[in-house]
Amino acid sequence: MLFDTELETDKGQMILQPSQWAQTFFRGDAASKVAEPAEQQSTGSPFVDWSAIPNDLAGLSDEEIGSLPGWYYSVELRPGVFTKGEDFPSAALPRAALSRAEPKGWRCLDIGAMEGLITTVLCRRGAGRVIAYDRPTYTRSKLAAVRRAYETTFDFVDGIKLADLRPAVRESGEMPFDVVVFSGVMYHMLDPLGGLAHARSLVRDGGLLILETSAIIDHEAIFAANRENRFGGHAYLLPSLPLLEYFARLFRLKILDCEYVLGSKDPITGHMVCRVCLVMRAMREPMLDPGDPLLGYGGLIDADLAEFIDWEWLRSDAEPVYYLPHLATQRAEGPQSLDVLMTVVANKPRPVKPRDVTLCLTDYA
Repeated sequence: MLFDTELETDKGQMILQPSQWAQTFFRGDAASKVAEPAEQQSTGSPFVDWSAIPNDLAGLSDEEIGSLPGWYYSVELRPGVFTKGEDFPSAALPRAALSRAEPKGWRCLDIGAMEGLITTVLCRRGAGRVIAYDRPTYTRSKLAAVRRAYETTFDFVDGIKLADLRPAVRESGEMPFDVVVFSGVMYHMLDPLGGLAHARSLVRDGGLLILETSAIIDHEAIFAANRENRFGGHAYLLPSLPLLEYFARLFRLKILDCEYVLGSKDPITGHMVCRVCLVMRAMREPMLDPGDPLLGYGGLIDADLAEFIDWEWLRSDAEPVYYLPHLATQRAEGPQSLDVLMTVVANKPRPVKPRDVTLCLTDYA
């Protein structure tokens, strides 16, 4: 075990627990669901037609907005009037990472947008083009409300599989993205490594992939199954930190930075579960040690990855997206990439304040 009980209950640290939202929504409780909007007529575009979504909140009182069910984030929709979200501490991690980047003018994609907290932050930071994506369609009216309140102009894709996102945006004329945020999604997937590969397939050379996910703090590079709901919520497989690091490098991602918040303890192994955020730069070559035996199967690996990633489409000579890492990161031997497990062990969890996980009308970061 890498952490003791005192660290687990560090004063002031927000500890993640399975939420009522996760328990009720994924159990299928009717009260936790929001009616889906009527299907849009096909226009040949993958993007939601905002003009077809009525302003459902216009006639609601402030009190009614504050008691709306099913909101993932706490969002200020009118001055002083907030939706009642879950306020997960993990939402602070990609937001903090973006505060150390410079997305102004860049093309950005938010995968797993929910009601658009990160999407809105990207818009407010001056991103040149912002697209949000989520597989369910029940967030449309909520995203439309946030878009109106914050006067942003992002586009939204929903109702398709993550595997179909790249073909959809590519056929609509979109180019690879400079910044992709892949937050709160990977552990929900039956094929989490495939999900990471799909997210990687959308980041151009020199761009940033910001990954936030649940992970196990363990020395071994493993996946752990959520049998008997040992991790709570809607999860299938949780990666360990070394596994995340290894496959990120195999997918040609150079790990620049890492932050985390603590979660619960695995009741079977006693290891801690955390929410971790990795900031990674897209590279042209794998970031594994050149002597790694797996790289001897380069032709086979390329053939396997071709199912997910078109490297030629991602090729770019544009300048790298600016990012300023933490000073307290631990470098791995071999490739100049961050050692995730060593960095987590050497640093305390990120302290999270309620404001860090709330979207306010005055926020520009």
